[in-house]
Amino acid sequence: MSLLLQEAAERQRSLSSALTAWRHRRGVPLDITGLPGVELLTSRERELCANARLLPSHYLSLKDMLMRDSDAHGLVSRSDVSGQTGCMGLWG
Repeated sequence: MSLLLQEAAERQRSLSSALTAWRHRRGVPLDITGLPGVELLTSRERELCANARLLPSHYLSLKDMLMRDSDAHGLVSRSDVSGQTGCMGLWG
């Protein structure tokens, strides 16, 4: 195996173990069934809210704010999001 492929494989293993550690620290997903606003979420948004332990109403407020900002100013970057909401942990 070439050095480049070995480095890529090692980087993938490192990312995998970091993701496993992050999931372990985050705890049990939040049960969002029956919470206000859950019926407005897609299945992926429901999964995000449950795993990030974010209430659907809070997620929808953040999404609305980002969509309005995007309409007004164009593309919204991750640094813009972290500066406005302090929620970089959700996206970065």
